Amino acid sequence: MLGAIEGMDLNPLFTTSTSFRPAGTGGELKLFEQVGISLVHGWLVDPEGPEGKTLEKIQDYDSAVSLIAEVDHLTHGRFVINEDATDPLTPTSPTTNWTESEQTKIEDGQYLCTLRPSKILH
Repeated sequence: MLGAIEGMDLNPLFTTSTSFRPAGTGGELKLFEQVGISLVHGWLVDPEGPEGKTLEKIQDYDSAVSLIAEVDHLTHGRFVINEDATDPLTPTSPTTNWTESEQTKIEDGQYLCTLRPSKILH
């Protein structure tokens, strides 16, 4: 049916447990549909909480990973660090010179990293 597969791109949407954004032609999702398998994921948060407001903007896993990578670049590699580090990054640090838009991205990235199993994003 399918040739050698190294992995499947199943990009969950954070709005419901059964929504996924297809990659490319969506072949991975079609495969599950054809054999009658319903996919579900557990990447859900309280829509009224701060994470919910962030996920309204981000919407899916791939976009969350892209935001975290962008924030790590903005912070010169100080965002994606060992969680036991003694010098955590804060978007309100007086030594930073971020625009309001960049600060918002950093805050959104921090909310994303509070999600479980968020360590997968790192």
